[in-house]
Amino acid sequence: MKIFSSLLFLGSPALAQFYPLYTSIASGLVNLVIFNPTAELGKLLAFQNLRDCGENPGLVIDRDNSFLYCLENIPSGGGRWSKPGITQYPIGTGNEAGWLVEEGQVQVVSTTDHQRNVDSTLYGRNKKFIAVVNKELPGVYTFALPLREDSEPLETFLFSDPKAVYLEPESQSSIFVQDGRTIHVFAIDDETGQLIECYGVHLGPAQGPTEAEDIWHPQAAFIGAGNGNSVMYVLSEQTISTLKVRANSLNKRWANNAARSKKRRNGRRSTDDNPNASCPAVELVENFAPTQASDSRNLESFRINNVYVADNRDMYISVFPTAGNGDALILHMQPNANLSSLFDQPVFVKSAPPITKRQDSLTDSSTIHYVSDSSAYMADPAVLQVSPDGAYMAIGSHAQTTLVIVKRDPATGQLGDKIASIELGSSEDIRLLGVRSAVWGNIIPQLI
Repeated sequence: MKIFSSLLFLGSPALAQFYPLYTSIASGLVNLVIFNPTAELGKLLAFQNLRDCGENPGLVIDRDNSFLYCLENIPSGGGRWSKPGITQYPIGTGNEAGWLVEEGQVQVVSTTDHQRNVDSTLYGRNKKFIAVVNKELPGVYTFALPLREDSEPLETFLFSDPKAVYLEPESQSSIFVQDGRTIHVFAIDDETGQLIECYGVHLGPAQGPTEAEDIWHPQAAFIGAGNGNSVMYVLSEQTISTLKVRANSLNKRWANNAARSKKRRNGRRSTDDNPNASCPAVELVENFAPTQASDSRNLESFRINNVYVADNRDMYISVFPTAGNGDALILHMQPNANLSSLFDQPVFVKSAPPITKRQDSLTDSSTIHYVSDSSAYMADPAVLQVSPDGAYMAIGSHAQTTLVIVKRDPATGQLGDKIASIELGSSEDIRLLGVRSAVWGNIIPQLI
């Protein structure tokens, strides 16, 4: 009854739907925030205040199995809290629906003396696994889920400048690791969680200022094109690289031979007779700069901040001015009607990475178009997350601890008015300001 009694006291309707949001800020505070769009007094209320994850904690949620994972990112030299690398919280049900069950938490050390976990993704269609990017390793390691007290990494892969890791969502059969300006492609063995390295795709030089050392927010997103195919969009600060991903297109023996050429920290090797994985074919299509159609200009004075895709249709790109002039914007873009025609060409099967010639035009994309733009509702948006029913978007600031909720039309993807906001915490240390993560839990209907 922890949540219910408070909401009832504040005048919440008895048959309201409640939206749990799990948030983290740079200082290390993790909150359960309940959003109630019909509340009379307070639409956003913060409940739990947990400090189990160290500074700069990132969050990832497994809604199917009701677990929240918190990954610490303690800067070099340590921080205020020195905790294990990953914390797993069970999410309560029944009268404790949405509540993070502290008594059931599990903490594991990610890698000895390497505590800078900057990004992660869940993967696995049958069994669940997590892949985590660690900046100080530097590399990517994986765990089987759910975690146990004695859990240890399944595999560890070393890279020179790992930034982020992504699951290709259309087929869910491959993992992509962003290592500087190279995208490393891995096939997934669904039975064991093993990642089989296929090859790397180089994106060419970045356009714009030097990229920040740490990534606080998604730097790539996918839009499915049907038949297991998808298009991947990777950000630099002023351009977006477009890659087409054709699932399960390369023979397994070629993939496994490629995997042997990559040194692995734990000494594991792939085998030639792996029946559970095959590599996708990935081609670099173009690099482009998003155009603001309202005045037909490229956003040359803006920095691209992050990207988020909802409903496999609506791409939201937050941008902010580099010279301090103008307002931060959220661009709304959608795929072109002929997106699937990208995959009409014959399937690539070769013994080298499939890369087409990079186009020099940076004005428009051949795969996606501008729909609209809106105020970013704050100075520096770094977190964009659409609710499970598509009716709302949560937006978090990189420079402040402000979280806002805005309306969203599920039919069109259009963003609307801001309807709620909350301050998640404060810090005297400017390094520890900013919303690090915000993830929606499962909607809780008719709580009372």
